[in-house]
Amino acid sequence: MWEKDVYELYKQHKKDCSWDNLTIAELEEQADQEFREREHWKYIFALEDKSAIVCEAIPPFFFIIDEINRAELSRVFGELMYCLEYRGPWEGLAETQYASLSNDETGMLKVSDGEYRFFIPHNVYIIGTMNNIDRSVESFDFALRRRFRWERVNPSKEVLKNYLDNELKRWPELAEWWESLNNMIAKQDLLGKDYCIGHAYLMQLEKFDENWNWKKVRQVIWDNSIQPLLEEYLRGTGEQGEDIKTKCKEAFFTTIAK
Repeated sequence: MWEKDVYELYKQHKKDCSWDNLTIAELEEQADQEFREREHWKYIFALEDKSAIVCEAIPPFFFIIDEINRAELSRVFGELMYCLEYRGPWEGLAETQYASLSNDETGMLKVSDGEYRFFIPHNVYIIGTMNNIDRSVESFDFALRRRFRWERVNPSKEVLKNYLDNELKRWPELAEWWESLNNMIAKQDLLGKDYCIGHAYLMQLEKFDENWNWKKVRQVIWDNSIQPLLEEYLRGTGEQGEDIKTKCKEAFFTTIAK
């Protein structure tokens, strides 16, 4: 809404606006009282440093899309493929297939009578998660790939340990066995580090009876979560797969000396 307001303000005054370099002081020169009193602008104009850049002062917003690769993204995003790369109303205005249905209440930005356009603001961030061993990643549209920054997120022993020690406050040994299991998985030619078990599998234990000892908890986790997952990974690999499952089980069930 900030960029939309500024775009309309400068268009009204028939002046050019450099959004990346616009300062609060420069904006104050153009803004009237009605503009300043809009709720989402109040704290911007209340800042003491008037040399601050407006786009750096406004808050970020995040869309988090889990398992983003599960959909046919070129169809899901559609015109947003353009808007993801060219942000804001100055460069990124796009006419969507629903533009003809827009009105003053539903349309994002009115450029002329009866014509509405859509854009993605610079302060909107889209975070997509995926499992890179999923086959659907192979069909991930390259045009969309280059519009994202890619970052590998490995399973974190520290996150799991903090959960077991400070939140769950029981069965802390699970973090060590889990790490031992993943070390074994990473060594296997048929698996490797991409197939390591995520810490989330051991972070939903509140439903377990707190009176269970760690041996029972470990067995339930193996039977219900880890073993079925390994069987899926190793389906059709025959004796070699069975040997890997045995090694993984031994790693997970090895008693760690205290």
